[in-house]
Amino acid sequence: MATANKVVLILLLAVSATSLVAESALDCGQVTQELSPCVTAALYGSKPDATCCDGIRNLYYKRAKQTADRQTICTCIKEYAGYATPAVVTNIAGLLTACKVSLPYKITPQLDCSTVH
Repeated sequence: MATANKVVLILLLAVSATSLVAESALDCGQVTQELSPCVTAALYGSKPDATCCDGIRNLYYKRAKQTADRQTICTCIKEYAGYATPAVVTNIAGLLTACKVSLPYKITPQLDCSTVH
């Protein structure tokens, strides 16, 4: 139950996040929407389903058209990672691998999103 409450808190924080790049066509609410099918796999390290992978691919390959979009996605993910346990952060990296999505950076709470282009 406590884990589910943490996930809800993370998603609520993501929706209300205000530290976004101004020019981005995306916001953390949209990022959360795309990634919401991945919550169970991220929490438990299970294999992501097709809906999860579709959301990840859509986010990174279709919606992240500009540097500002990629930086916004990074900022949102970094914020989520800041509230997650190290195991969940590792599971998130596993989701990217399982869904065959490659990023030029590692998702960590310390990531400097201004370096994402």
